[in-house]
Amino acid sequence: MIRLRLDKLLKDRKWTAYRLTKESGIHPNVLSKYVNNQVREISLDTLNVMCGALKCQPGDLIEYVREKKS
Repeated sequence: MIRLRLDKLLKDRKWTAYRLTKESGIHPNVLSKYVNNQVREISLDTLNVMCGALKCQPGDLIEYVREKKS
């Protein structure tokens, strides 16, 4: 499963979602879905803008987590 780490990255950098909205121009509703890991499809344009604003790599924002087998 792919999981977004934006909430952790923002916390580690002591940034708020509001600051990222202002720095990136991403609409708050869109950013909220990324912060709360509710995105079904990751937009490369959005990912690019977030990486530019946060000066990070895509791997800093997303990770693969192996699902536990039942």
